[in-house]
Amino acid sequence: MLDQLLFRYPWRTYQARVLAQLAVYQQNNKIHIVAPPGAGKTVLGLEIVRRINRQTLVLVPSLTIRAQWMERLVQDFVPDEMDVTGLIGHDLHQPHPLTIVTYQALHQYLKNEQAPPLDWIALLVVDECHHLRREWWKSLHAVQQAVEPVLLSLTATPPYDVSGLEWKRYHDFCGEIDEEISIPELVAAGDLCHHQDYIYPVLPADDVLAASRAFAQHKAILYTTLVEMRPLAQHLLQHPWLSQPEAHYEAIFEAPEYFSALLVVLRYLGSEPPAAALGVLHGELTVAPNLDDDWLALFLQKALRDDPWLAEGRPAELLRPLRRLLTEMGAWEKGKIRLDEPPGMATALRHARARVEAVGAIVTHEWEELGDDLRLVVLTDYIYPELLPTTCYDQ
Repeated sequence: MLDQLLFRYPWRTYQARVLAQLAVYQQNNKIHIVAPPGAGKTVLGLEIVRRINRQTLVLVPSLTIRAQWMERLVQDFVPDEMDVTGLIGHDLHQPHPLTIVTYQALHQYLKNEQAPPLDWIALLVVDECHHLRREWWKSLHAVQQAVEPVLLSLTATPPYDVSGLEWKRYHDFCGEIDEEISIPELVAAGDLCHHQDYIYPVLPADDVLAASRAFAQHKAILYTTLVEMRPLAQHLLQHPWLSQPEAHYEAIFEAPEYFSALLVVLRYLGSEPPAAALGVLHGELTVAPNLDDDWLALFLQKALRDDPWLAEGRPAELLRPLRRLLTEMGAWEKGKIRLDEPPGMATALRHARARVEAVGAIVTHEWEELGDDLRLVVLTDYIYPELLPTTCYDQ
């Protein structure tokens, strides 16, 4: 039934370029396309599904995006006389030629050991898979290994700013980027208007700001104290996971982030990991990323509470000043360490009244400049830490 679909409109230049090379991209059974918002990524995906013409599972991050796929299909591809009742489905227990579900639905399906196998999937489409929960990645890998389908990866923003471990996971699954549509192409084609981004900084209330600065000062002392602990590096070098990883593979692969955190802290202390520890996770030379708040919190969380090797003797004595500093700065929140912001102050930092007042000031300014010509949309969102860039550039 998929071959009965037909796109109703002419292709844009950059869309036509992608489709013209489809046979080349498909040679390794992995098609990886990067297209910014407004480039017609969903339409491209549906056309590729139509051309491959095999039973397809489309995975999307939310019900809203699932509805967008349905809307584009019906409005742009389905002939007026065609009945789509047997074409599209949203239930993995009752697959259709085109089944569209969320990543969460797939994860829940695979948790049911009695669920039928998904051997009907010939084409797997993953939409916006650049920032998924680790559990969802496990589900994706399970399907890929069990079924070995043709894979179509679509994203607007590849995770260039994540850790090396996360990028490798993404790259190994999706493969090399076959085609990347650029924003200037959309502007040149008249599909995206010229625009300029501006930043309007807003500070929280004085008491919140003072608490945040105090937290940052304590954190700076924490890093300084850690870097002065050169003897700790010797104990980390003797850690069983690093000195004899082959005897602890099961434990390492149950907590790969902590294994990486050990390497990160070891390198921060000026030491290189034992040769035996290199390549344990990746099958190649392991390059530890730079130490940051997330890596340090992960290391301290496990080292202070869950690692028997560091819980007694000289290692525990070395870690004691760090434990005391964490308590003094109030970094513990419900048994977990938070170094990115003062625990318990999230609401005060993110819902500051000053932000609402800033929006009012911007609207007032634009009204004074444009008057009745003003067309304004206010979008509100919370940017999660894992979506922030990790690289800073000097201006």
